[in-house]
Amino acid sequence: MVRKSLNPFHKGSRLKRKHLLLVLFLLAFLSRFCFGLPFVLQGTLLERGNIHFVHIAENLLAGDGYTRAEGTPTAIYTPLFPLFLALLALKPWLVLLAQSILSACTALLVFKLGECFLDRRAGAVAALIYTFNLYLISSEVAMNDTNLYIFLLIACSYFLLIRAPSLRHCLESGLLLGLAFLARSMTLALVPGILLWVWLYTRGNRKERLSRVGVLLAGFCLCWLPWVVRNKITLGSPVLTSTWANVNLWKGNNEYTDLFYPDFFYDSLEVPGLGPSEELSEVEQEAWYRAEGLRFIRAHPGLTARRTLGKVFLFFHVRLIPYHKEGYLEPDSRTIRDITARPWAENFVYTALYIPIMLGLFWGFYRAWREQTARPLTVFTLILTGLFCLLCALTTYMTRYRLPVEPFFYLFTARGWLDGLARFRRTHSRQAHDVSYYCEP
Repeated sequence: MVRKSLNPFHKGSRLKRKHLLLVLFLLAFLSRFCFGLPFVLQGTLLERGNIHFVHIAENLLAGDGYTRAEGTPTAIYTPLFPLFLALLALKPWLVLLAQSILSACTALLVFKLGECFLDRRAGAVAALIYTFNLYLISSEVAMNDTNLYIFLLIACSYFLLIRAPSLRHCLESGLLLGLAFLARSMTLALVPGILLWVWLYTRGNRKERLSRVGVLLAGFCLCWLPWVVRNKITLGSPVLTSTWANVNLWKGNNEYTDLFYPDFFYDSLEVPGLGPSEELSEVEQEAWYRAEGLRFIRAHPGLTARRTLGKVFLFFHVRLIPYHKEGYLEPDSRTIRDITARPWAENFVYTALYIPIMLGLFWGFYRAWREQTARPLTVFTLILTGLFCLLCALTTYMTRYRLPVEPFFYLFTARGWLDGLARFRRTHSRQAHDVSYYCEP
């Protein structure tokens, strides 16, 4: 299953590998730390991203529990990232240091996945793409859960793909998957695919594979059950998140979305009178969003199918989605005013980064699919990407939603780039040989 690209008994090989690991770790660490350092010095790091995470962390530190800024209990966001900030005492230096270390560890895990299933060079190139992707750096060094979530998802994948499929490793993978769910609720949509992969690609008879699936699922449930019990006690309902999961379902399925998407999203549009009453509780608002989103899907099945297919293609787009940052609807709910476009440089840099990444991705995936040793990684990536893509297509899709699966893309991008380079060298060498042959006296 796993490609062995190193001779474990060769001292020089082990030494070179240690040096490579150290270089990759330092590069990933310094890229994040140096990017975030000016924000720390200016005192603005905690203002980057979602300020609600900071408010919840402040209340946790004050002993008020998991509550909103005004002190009312909430479950609008999953709890891991606010708890992460609270454990770091909301100190900007500590937050930046921890995020930089997590990114560096993620780079090493990406390298290890590439080394085992492709080759060492592909792993190193994939880790470097992850390290120097400017859009990813900007997204990770902020008050959002991107950095933490990517690390947990890659770590879970590492335990599943590389470690021996023992019950202990399945439990570790389940716990990491549960922590990833506590970072982002969308992880719930990935669980069936991961269980399917464990069933298909781990060795043993049916009883052994069923045991692994059960242990992984038990580890996953062990993480989030206390959170659901807490929500039952404080909010009166055993919800996973209140409003945040279902609000995305509604944002992607309402009468206004088709008019402006992908230029804008409803969360950047203010529609007078649209949305649930503010007098409703969080749990009641969640029910409203879910009911309205499902009602629109049932009433417009054809439109929903066309939107879903369009967002599947946008999942691999090389432009930032949405195309503009903000726009506000007039009271007639059909006219946009106050358009705020993205800076030209932002769009240019993003497109310049992702055109070669996507070109290498599809060729590299095709080449890796044909290799038996890389098949577990390709199938795992295909399942993970398909579920992510379907989830975003049925709800809302923004470019940043793709970031958690992008490290897997980089592995195949690296494979495609290296294969293309090797083909170019062979062709150039053959042409040079032909020229020298015909030029001989």
